[in-house]
Amino acid sequence: MKSLESYRATGALVAINIATFFNATCIGALMVAVPLFAQSLGASTFEIGVIVGTVGLLGAFSSVPLGNLSDHLGRKKLLIQGLVLYVIIPLLYLSVKLPLLFLPLRALQGFIDPVVFNIPIVIASELGLMPGRAIGTTSSSLYLGLFVGPIVNGFLSIYSPSYTFLFCSLISFFSLLLVSFFVPETLHTDSRSPTYPGLIVLKTLIKDKILVSLCSVNFARGMVWGLVFSQLIIFLRAVGMSEMSIGGMVSTFLGLFTLIQVLTGKLAETIKEKQLLSISSCILTVTFIAVPFTPEAFFWIISGTLGSFSGVMHVSALTLLIKRSPFKRGLTTTAYAAFWYIGYLISPILSGYIAMFNPSATYFFFAVMYIIIYFICKNLESS
Repeated sequence: MKSLESYRATGALVAINIATFFNATCIGALMVAVPLFAQSLGASTFEIGVIVGTVGLLGAFSSVPLGNLSDHLGRKKLLIQGLVLYVIIPLLYLSVKLPLLFLPLRALQGFIDPVVFNIPIVIASELGLMPGRAIGTTSSSLYLGLFVGPIVNGFLSIYSPSYTFLFCSLISFFSLLLVSFFVPETLHTDSRSPTYPGLIVLKTLIKDKILVSLCSVNFARGMVWGLVFSQLIIFLRAVGMSEMSIGGMVSTFLGLFTLIQVLTGKLAETIKEKQLLSISSCILTVTFIAVPFTPEAFFWIISGTLGSFSGVMHVSALTLLIKRSPFKRGLTTTAYAAFWYIGYLISPILSGYIAMFNPSATYFFFAVMYIIIYFICKNLESS
């Protein structure tokens, strides 16, 4: 028979999962809504790239420090502060009249994104339940929300683009209430794994050949996400796709990215993670080459392939990284995430600049990038 503490922990897990789903739905909707809104205000492809990439810039700098801060101030306290900002930020987007005025708001969102993404998973792992199952359900809630968000944006934009921003503010408020009243503080100190400054973690990662290779995989994943949520959205609109269809394409990317992470764990039982990395990078190379020649009706396949195999590479690289890193998992994961944010920062700016001259060249550039990643992964197999 379950104890009262077990029921409370289960209730807290349900609350944090629902809150995580709401948070991720908001983030997923804004990923699509912001670049389209900026374009409607007259932003160029390069300006849209800068607007999207600003989130990556701040996330790259704030990810590890905020992870350390939660070890000292408390998980719940930091998460509540982040959710208060997430209630306000969507409403402030509605007041923007010039494209460049998106930049300070995107910077604020990027700064707090690591809290909204990572802290709920940390809380779930510290509730006293089975950590693996708790982390798995919370991660599923996160990516399910990212899947639903673009669809919600596509539906609401039929009536008015402003509805998406109002909706995001409302569900962030519900998430704030759930965390405030139903989620306990779970701060734990592990004396066997002291907290190191983030720069020391990054310095150690950079010195290790295998760790650098794995982080480069996550950098490439950030590049792909930056492309999908900036230039690929604009490309799809340019070929005449509706916002509803664009939302469906993005949701296909996110949905398969979510599902494949579960399947990758099973695949790793028969195929080594290093081999999965090599196979996936090869498939992504071919996919990017095919983008400029793909008819509109087949873009679902492109979107699904990008989501699926970037998901395989993410799970494989993170699993290997955790096995090898000398640091505790929280710091290792946030340091690994910093490389994703750097890629997410660079990608929309660089791809937007290339697209000013030749949009197709953007996808060939990504194909070349994954050829390089392929050789990095092949080198991993022999190490």
